Amino acid sequence: MTPNEGSYQEKERVMYNTAYTQHINDNAFFELSAYKVYEDRTDKNFAAKDSNNGLVKEGDTIYERELEMDRSYGFKGKSEVKISDHTILFGAERKNLQGGETDIKVSVNPNNGNNQRPLGSTDSRQKIITNGFFLADSWKLNDMFTVDLGMRYDTYKTENFTYDHDDSKLTPRAGLTYTITPQDKAAVYVYQSYRTPTMPDTVHYSNGEDVAELRDRGIKPEEVNAIDFVYRHDFRGKGFIKFSAWYYDIDNYSLRRTVPTTADPSTTVNAQYNIDNAEFIGISLGGEYKVFKNLTVNAGVSYQKSEKSGDPTDKDFSSSSDEVDNIPEYKGNAGFVWKITDKLTFDMGLNYIGERPKYEDGKQKTLSSYTLADASIAYEVAKNTILEVYADNIFDKKYEETSGYEAMGFNAGASVRWAY
Repeated sequence: MTPNEGSYQEKERVMYNTAYTQHINDNAFFELSAYKVYEDRTDKNFAAKDSNNGLVKEGDTIYERELEMDRSYGFKGKSEVKISDHTILFGAERKNLQGGETDIKVSVNPNNGNNQRPLGSTDSRQKIITNGFFLADSWKLNDMFTVDLGMRYDTYKTENFTYDHDDSKLTPRAGLTYTITPQDKAAVYVYQSYRTPTMPDTVHYSNGEDVAELRDRGIKPEEVNAIDFVYRHDFRGKGFIKFSAWYYDIDNYSLRRTVPTTADPSTTVNAQYNIDNAEFIGISLGGEYKVFKNLTVNAGVSYQKSEKSGDPTDKDFSSSSDEVDNIPEYKGNAGFVWKITDKLTFDMGLNYIGERPKYEDGKQKTLSSYTLADASIAYEVAKNTILEVYADNIFDKKYEETSGYEAMGFNAGASVRWAY
């Protein structure tokens, strides 16, 4: 359904996580961790200005649904052992990605006043089960060179999708770090990775069933081939500056786009799907510096170009491009951390996101740039226990992360971290 003026999404996300670390001796430890996610979203759309046709009038609610977007949970165990010049890391993890019910409360076709979708609650019982096993070795050859080698094996299985996947992937990683001086290091990494879809991805994937080009395609993991370069200079305990460059070649890149439905091109859906390939190349410069004993400032800027191919929906748009949807060329940030007392810390930051290409209504458009201000305050209420209160988008900036819906305005929350 095409978003009209006043349409919005409300999202609430709660994540519980716990971890236990046990040191075996000075050269070895193991860690066990687990997490559980609760993420809910409400979508609401209203009749457009030209809807005063006797069936619905401007401002009427024509669509409302509540989604249990994410009910995922997972476990992880890892251990690190130092043997001579080697630091060996190994472990395993399992994730059970699943959503919950979808409750459609209102679904009115503004053209005829009829219901567009059945009302009530449904549960697709869709699941994604992933397992990962990893092994890495950081080998200090001498005072100048360190070699990093690693391997990861992942399995990926979907259940109750229209088209299920059962797949696995072995991905290697290699890196070399050159210590130029005690304050200067350069490193290069060449690696592969395997990114599985999230539950919100699968919810939007199901919208693609209304689009002929996307129907029955399934949703696949991304397969990444990457090269990273990093140079870092440390200011003798005062801070650092870091330059990074990267190139990513991603098969089955997962994209979210607003596309017209096959049955009624005047109606659109926000669908998640895989394209054949996407490439990214970029650079960044950032760092932090302690200007006073209790005040540290930080800043960063990045530039990135993207290119895509094999998008099954591109033919639906009279004006398209090879750029990847919703990816900005420019990003930046600046902020500070103020340690008011030994127990009380305040930090604040500005985050800039540049213009991004988007495609809708058969045309190429542009999502506007925006700058958000965030802040948090943390207090050690007891030994090893920290209470944090945070606020995002504190000036209630109106902006769109993706096309059609305003992103969340001012929001705040709290967390408690306990370590023993």
